[in-house]
Amino acid sequence: MIPPFTPGLAATVTVSVTASSVATALTGVGNQIRILHDGSQKVFFNVGYSTVTAAVATGTPIAPGGCEVFTIPATATHIACIAASGTETMYVTRGEGQ
Repeated sequence: MIPPFTPGLAATVTVSVTASSVATALTGVGNQIRILHDGSQKVFFNVGYSTVTAAVATGTPIAPGGCEVFTIPATATHIACIAASGTETMYVTRGEGQ
């Protein structure tokens, strides 16, 4: 049985997503991230180190209003996000479980 998602302490970052890819440092520990997309258009993300980038053509999409959990490498330190246009908000929480 897969345990439910458990957020880490002080593990949520707010990401302002625009039409330019920007890497934001992840906080907390864990092999999963929960992404809540509080916006009206698809956004795309990628995880990695401080130099990570995201692209509309190749990033992982998150639907408007979507809330999903993804497994990421334990060594990932940043998330990069991008939107086709405008400004969106995503909340990214690191933790464990699905």
